[in-house]
Amino acid sequence: NFMFTKRISLIFYRILVILKIINQINILYVSQKKVFSRYSKYYNKKSFFPKRYGRILKTNIKEPFLKKIKKEKNKYITFIDSNILHPDYIKRGQKLNEKLLKNYFYFLNNYLTILQKIFKKKVVICLHPSSNIKLYKKELNRFKMYKYQTEKYILNSYILLFHDSSSIFSGILLKKKIINLKSNTMGSHANRRAEFYTKKMKFVCHNIEKKILINKKKLTANLNNNLKKYELFLNKFYFYKNNSLSIEKLIDREIKKLI
Repeated sequence: NFMFTKRISLIFYRILVILKIINQINILYVSQKKVFSRYSKYYNKKSFFPKRYGRILKTNIKEPFLKKIKKEKNKYITFIDSNILHPDYIKRGQKLNEKLLKNYFYFLNNYLTILQKIFKKKVVICLHPSSNIKLYKKELNRFKMYKYQTEKYILNSYILLFHDSSSIFSGILLKKKIINLKSNTMGSHANRRAEFYTKKMKFVCHNIEKKILINKKKLTANLNNNLKKYELFLNKFYFYKNNSLSIEKLIDREIKKLI
């Protein structure tokens, strides 16, 4: 059971901190309002046992690399991979047999091919660091794929595709057109995560298993219309405007205290 294992790990961590075998993590930086509120209430309570973090600080969700933007080419359709065989999915009880895995890649390959043809833009795949590049190249060999270049391709993309990835927030901040992809072949947990984003952001969502008749004009209009919701979403759920410091400034402030 994932939650049981998580609780045991936390108890073990606290014991090690009490015995001074390891140091307590000093600061947790949080950009999500709901998470900050929940942690703040918890950390205000007195407890004999040391907590996981010494302090909780709010930080602005805007990312440092956004300041370095010069020019966007908008030349790619980028699929942000989250690794269908990610260890975190498996820990939560998701297991994909060989048939499901084969079907997933078949449907994804078909969908990416259709989208590439309709928009006449190259599809690139930004692999999750944990993804098996040999497996992906075998199953999706018609597309270029890269590791550790996600920000670069998000910046230069016309459309972003994803299942479940925190990197999508870079696309939201850059006001990129975004399509959320789901499929029963992904497994229950991965599919729930994909649906989470769709419900929160009301992204255009395509089930890659189904035969989707894509009308380029209508889809583009829907994607453009959705851009208007990004600002509302960010302000509602995240520290986004001037009510918090960036992660860079917060870290600089902590470093100065030590000097």
